[in-house]
Amino acid sequence: MWHKYFIQALSGLLVSMVTLATMAKTPSTTQIIDWISNSEKSYASPANKIVIEHSEEITLLSGEKAYVSGIEFVNAGRNFVKGYILTRPALKQSHILQFGGQSNTFVVHQVIVKGKPVNLVEFEGAGSGQGTIGKSRTLAYFKNWQPITIAEARSYYSPGQYDDKLGDSDCKTGANNIGILNVLEQQSMVLKTEITGNACASRVQDYKIQSKLIPIVLK
Repeated sequence: MWHKYFIQALSGLLVSMVTLATMAKTPSTTQIIDWISNSEKSYASPANKIVIEHSEEITLLSGEKAYVSGIEFVNAGRNFVKGYILTRPALKQSHILQFGGQSNTFVVHQVIVKGKPVNLVEFEGAGSGQGTIGKSRTLAYFKNWQPITIAEARSYYSPGQYDDKLGDSDCKTGANNIGILNVLEQQSMVLKTEITGNACASRVQDYKIQSKLIPIVLK
């Protein structure tokens, strides 16, 4: 009788080992693209004309291993050329994420919240037009496919409105705002700093600086 239970236990162990190996295996760039299940979100032409520029392993809230990739949408418009993909090898599926624009730069942070390790991903977004430049930094963790935002910081530059008398933009009507996120991994906190001023600002005293601490809470 004990042979029967031993074989069952051994079979279960082998299945678990195979599953773990599958989850840990790094997908190829071809697999990441072939597994995309929401191609309607692609700005590339054709939709699968996507270049994987860099990928990094992350841990989802559930403990599952996944991968975030910074990508380029080929033949896309200027403000839609970059983006991100989340790939879950265990499901053999990839999703195009809503972040991006002109940037596909991201940073992975590891934090411990209530004794549970989890990765936070800091996504950069960017766009520009008519002399203005906008950037964003969004810090999120993943609950299955869903990114849950912990904090967001925005930066914005505008030279100001055109002034006929000056014959140029009036920097007093412009903006030079900077948003910064500092992840305090050991404290499970995020320090968000906002620096605001007009486009004339050139000295520290010309800016207004505000900071606040945001706790990292897993929902």
